[in-house]
Amino acid sequence: MTSSSNNLLHNDPAAYAVSQNVNSKVHFARNAPGFGIPVPDTLVTTKGALKAEEAAAFAAKHDNKLVVKTLGLGEARNVMAADSLQASRDYVAEFDDDMDVILQQRLDLTRYRELTADLIIKPDSITLSGVRGLLFTEDIWVGGLMSPDIAVTEEQHAELMKIGDYVRAQGYVAPEGLICGVDFFVAQEGGEEDEGETPFIAIELNCRWTVGLYSAEIIRRAGAADQPCIAMINLVEEAEIDPVLDFMDQHLYSKSEAGFGLLPVGFSPIPQVTDGKNSYYFWLAVAGDFEAFKRVRNARLGAHILNRADATILEN
Repeated sequence: MTSSSNNLLHNDPAAYAVSQNVNSKVHFARNAPGFGIPVPDTLVTTKGALKAEEAAAFAAKHDNKLVVKTLGLGEARNVMAADSLQASRDYVAEFDDDMDVILQQRLDLTRYRELTADLIIKPDSITLSGVRGLLFTEDIWVGGLMSPDIAVTEEQHAELMKIGDYVRAQGYVAPEGLICGVDFFVAQEGGEEDEGETPFIAIELNCRWTVGLYSAEIIRRAGAADQPCIAMINLVEEAEIDPVLDFMDQHLYSKSEAGFGLLPVGFSPIPQVTDGKNSYYFWLAVAGDFEAFKRVRNARLGAHILNRADATILEN
């Protein structure tokens, strides 16, 4: 990925401009419908214009069930579910009035489930590398579910190919293939379809290597892709790092005899300070019996360590 942080290494203004376009929520919201890509009903506006009648009418149209999207905020702060227009305004109150803001209709998760697909974009082909489910804690994304049971239909595959055409048309393509991650919703099976309900809705693109993709590749290369695997991110206090590493070493995939295996994905060396204590992000995949993992974790480490395993809500 060519980004502002590594642009000096690439020294390619054209590639940087392409990267900005294909990764931009605003650009996708404005241009995807022209390629026949279904997206949620969307209002592209600014923070200052959230006080205008257009924003009020949009919120009323969707019974104040909204998703607010902003640009450039890390730590999963760029997307928030809001139950009122005022909550949307409060969310961006600290920013300048000319900041771009996207309001979208919030889909009913009893009728839809959210997935992520990885496309490989080449000049002469677009291929689907994999599909995975998403994991949430209190509406914040914390990881993914990889399983042989997660797949797309022929119709959903065709919609994903449209998205591949879209990013390739923006210049995002290379002979060796470039990765395009697609977040999308599909209608739940078995429910009654509302009149006008769209069975496939694209949410946003991540045209780069994402941590979810790294997890999927590690799981494939370890030979664990034939079973359910949950990859998740946790904050680990500095004093707990050694016990966590010992626990991971004892239960490494292909070595563990506890009904599950662990695949370390990575960590961040940047401390997160809470109550005067340093903590660090650890990214870990669990292959096999997730409940067995939690039981052994409780016995060895305590439920307060790697605790995202308990708070994680499986939406799919």
